[in-house]
Amino acid sequence: MPANIVLAIFLLTPLVSVALYRNAYNRLPLPPGPRALPFIGNLLSIPRADKYPWRVYAEWMQLYGDIIHMKVLGRNIIVLNSLRAVQDLIERRTSTYQDRGTTEIIKLAGWDWSLGMMDYGRRWREHRQLFHQFFNEQAVRAYEPYLRDGARSLLKRLYHTPEDPIRHFDYVITETILSMTYGIHAVGEDDVYVKLLQASGESIEEGLVAGSFWVDFLPALKYVPSWMPGTSWQKKVARWNKETESVREVPWANMVSNTPIPSIAANLSERIDELDGDEHAKLQEISKNVCAVVYAGELTPGGAGTLSAALQTLIFAMVLHPEAQNRAQQELDQVVGSERLPDFADAGSLPYTRALLKECMRWQPVAPLSVPRRRILHDPETFPEPDEFRPERYLKDGMLNPDMIDPAAVVFGTGRR
Repeated sequence: MPANIVLAIFLLTPLVSVALYRNAYNRLPLPPGPRALPFIGNLLSIPRADKYPWRVYAEWMQLYGDIIHMKVLGRNIIVLNSLRAVQDLIERRTSTYQDRGTTEIIKLAGWDWSLGMMDYGRRWREHRQLFHQFFNEQAVRAYEPYLRDGARSLLKRLYHTPEDPIRHFDYVITETILSMTYGIHAVGEDDVYVKLLQASGESIEEGLVAGSFWVDFLPALKYVPSWMPGTSWQKKVARWNKETESVREVPWANMVSNTPIPSIAANLSERIDELDGDEHAKLQEISKNVCAVVYAGELTPGGAGTLSAALQTLIFAMVLHPEAQNRAQQELDQVVGSERLPDFADAGSLPYTRALLKECMRWQPVAPLSVPRRRILHDPETFPEPDEFRPERYLKDGMLNPDMIDPAAVVFGTGRR
């Protein structure tokens, strides 16, 4: 019987990682990698996030190639160290390498209802199908009014208090997603739904960092009584679980239906009301999870938190590269003028501005959850002079080059997920 291969993205190693399980009857050869120590394997070899880990993996690529094997406490990990390897395994063989391999902390913290962290199977496919109905290329156009209002709200906040842009980014993105998903309008930064999301953020920041909790490597630790020494992590994870469940339950229970543009939850609620029995319960559960995925996207990998970080990178890049800012401003002045704000219909006429946004996403990938992607986005074979900020790399004959890799495909994840 062939080996069962399960992919798992390791969040604080600058690569896409694959958890590979082999049965006793089929010992397939593994790729090369750093030498492992007895019992703990390569646990001490994994570079810390504050030590520029992508540089370590770049050095390893020169020694071992773009597919590397590590072993941590008996768990085999295959590290994909280049975009070519990621595309070959995750995109071209997506049916084989679909699963992320849910960790114990994800389950204990209560995030296993999230589409991005759910085990691959029938349940995942049902959730993804419903999510796709509301977020395919055509469907997302219905949300343009929400995004337009959010952009204007952000500009007003930046105008009145420009000294704290990050706070404005985080709040307006949350406010916009909350309105779009549940029809709920936040009433300021102390709003209960804003605070709810902030409270649950700790479980993402700590719990989803690979290697933060021994229980991920030794699952039996979850059965150790909480009164024993060294089990304080259990109380923390139990608190996380309650906060995570609130993210899923509270806004759903308080959705607003009579909005000018029906929210996602309101649309789903109408469908649910038409069903009875098991079908009613099943669709309600899936709908509740899908809406929570959108709402909690500010926290989860590849979600709206990426948007906030990308806006922060934009400011940083414009300060360091005023020539790029001037060129983008000239394009905006020429296409949009000074009498109105840019709108979605203008996108096709703003190639340099769009290229600049792509370069922001590639140049400084989101941290900490997108650190795995930095090595790929700074691969000199794909992006020559990767440390340079060069929006022009995406242009050809004055237009966006369709043959150039879009950093969004890496930042927001590869494969069907």
